[in-house]
Amino acid sequence: MSSCMSPLEGSGVRHSILSSLLLCWLPAMLPAQTISDIIIAGLPAGMQQDDVAAVLAEKKGAVYAKAQEPADRGAIAALLQDAGYLDAEVKSAAGFIPGGVRLTFSVTPRNLYHIEAVKTTGLSKTDLQPILDALKITNQTTCTKEACQHLSDAIAEKLNMNVLFLGMEHKLNANRHDTTLIFSR
Repeated sequence: MSSCMSPLEGSGVRHSILSSLLLCWLPAMLPAQTISDIIIAGLPAGMQQDDVAAVLAEKKGAVYAKAQEPADRGAIAALLQDAGYLDAEVKSAAGFIPGGVRLTFSVTPRNLYHIEAVKTTGLSKTDLQPILDALKITNQTTCTKEACQHLSDAIAEKLNMNVLFLGMEHKLNANRHDTTLIFSR
């Protein structure tokens, strides 16, 4: 038996190693793609694309990084939730176009929620009503981050506790337009 191999023997192994090396090095050798356009479609009335684009990690003219897309989707969803769209959904897609990457975010805001009721452990309805009256919170008040923060601050003060130790939960009602805010110690 000879320990020498013909040029064709083992070529599959050599080919496989070369292919693997090329696949590993090729992305590093290609030029980075820059973001040439960002589209945010489906925003509700009153929300401006420029204001929403300001919360994105990826910016027009920057190098595209697919790993940033989940964070950007989350940032847009959080902005919508802060405005009262508690069950908003955001999807993204990247398309390679001449000159770079077009990043498209498709927004489905769904329903704008209002505060139907407020419940607090440790406070009766009669203790809670003056707080709601002072903050002008009614069942027509949009459930925004700002409204929830004002309520949290006032309830924590009434309970004589640090607001950081006050829990708040949204209980979305069956009509998908109202929510009950539940505060707990």
